[in-house]
Amino acid sequence: MNDIVQTIKQEKQVYISTILMMALFTFLFLGIEYLFVDMISLSTSSKHSVWAQNCMLGMSSLGFLLFPIYNRIFKQKHEKIKIIFFL
Repeated sequence: MNDIVQTIKQEKQVYISTILMMALFTFLFLGIEYLFVDMISLSTSSKHSVWAQNCMLGMSSLGFLLFPIYNRIFKQKHEKIKIIFFL
């Protein structure tokens, strides 16, 4: 019985930490997106700021689509670059 209670407590902690990380990511992502649109709108008209945001979102989605291909082709070099970058 104690094993079951212990397992439930551990799973609960994992769920709570996952929800908190997702909330932090969402908060940061939306904050950065708002800052980007705000800075673009200061330098251009509203029509152009929406166009610039669409271009950035398009490039971001293109990166999400092409990254698995890049990772498969350059896996060894990518690991070396990642090690150098994070040190």
